[in-house]
Amino acid sequence: MSGQLRVVPAASVRQRARLDPVLGDRPGLVPVAWHAYARTDDDLTLILGVDLTVEGVTRVVGATVVETSDAVMVDVLALPRPLGDATTLAAISREFLVDLSAPLADRRLAPGSG
Repeated sequence: MSGQLRVVPAASVRQRARLDPVLGDRPGLVPVAWHAYARTDDDLTLILGVDLTVEGVTRVVGATVVETSDAVMVDVLALPRPLGDATTLAAISREFLVDLSAPLADRRLAPGSG
């Protein structure tokens, strides 16, 4: 999958914030769908996009990343929009960065288990 992603220089995202790792119990957080936009040229950072409006969430708070020799599974976790809150007609999309412990290389990139 890494060959299909746009490649950006690692230096161009070095100072950008990464999603915080979410470990253990995750009360109140929901996994959301994401799209892989790009990877860095050192193959150690993924840039993922989330449409907050479509996913019905107010804020992305972190991610869980599980890496194996043949796959990288990512769960992006967010706070759901409270029931009754108004929604917008305009899509609100954001990009988020996730660092890997080893290069993506030819490993499959997939959503986590939720």
